[in-house]
Amino acid sequence: MSIDPKDRFKIVVAVHLVLKKDGKVLLGKRQNTGWADGKFHLFGGHVDQGELVLDALKREGLEELGIKIDPREAKLVHVRSVLRSDHSRLHIYFEIHRWERELEIKEPRLCSELGWFDVNNLPENITRDSLESLTFIEKNINFHQTDHNE
Repeated sequence: MSIDPKDRFKIVVAVHLVLKKDGKVLLGKRQNTGWADGKFHLFGGHVDQGELVLDALKREGLEELGIKIDPREAKLVHVRSVLRSDHSRLHIYFEIHRWERELEIKEPRLCSELGWFDVNNLPENITRDSLESLTFIEKNINFHQTDHNE
């Protein structure tokens, strides 16, 4: 018996920009999003239907920070699998050291500030997801999974 494609399991895929400069990582303070407002988080977002992962990475860099990213300059550094009660997510993290254009907050309604932080001294008000993922990235651990149902 074959499964109708529209009935197949779906997973939410997100890309994250791990922008690094001089040993520091760029984080943005979230606001008005309904999730983790007031906390620092890596930039990125969901992959849209019909969009390739690296195209989503380029789009998110432009939409959120006004920068142009060459996907050949993006290094895959981590993958995080997350199980939630109502869906599953796959987060893909790319380290980026070079980009074109000056960084700027392009969505000021959703991001109140930018900050460069030493990867060994991250802010206390950082999202658990970003903290865990950055910790794994620094330890060269390329994959981890989290069951938020436990």
